[in-house]
Amino acid sequence: MRKNLGGSVLALAMLIAPALWGKSPDWVLKGNYANRIVRVSEVVRTEKADIVKVDTGLESNLRIGAVCSVRRNGENVGNIVLVDSSEGVSVGLALDGAEIRKGDSVHITPSN
Repeated sequence: MRKNLGGSVLALAMLIAPALWGKSPDWVLKGNYANRIVRVSEVVRTEKADIVKVDTGLESNLRIGAVCSVRRNGENVGNIVLVDSSEGVSVGLALDGAEIRKGDSVHITPSN
């Protein structure tokens, strides 16, 4: 019963949020991705892993440990795992040798 109640509260919050704020807040996921466009602002190549700086952080619900997909021209180019997040910036590590570039878009994966 408790699980169903939590789902009902979340569904209700998602329905009334647009009425309260005039639009859906960033934490409401649409089509499995946050509605804000998030971009890679810098990539630092290192011997062990590429460090990826993202142009937003906690205000867009990017949390440490989140796995995000990275896209270029609509094509998935790889994934990053966030290792730091604060207001205005997040930092992740590229997974599986992904070739990530400045300007690529970053999307929270549905499992987060």
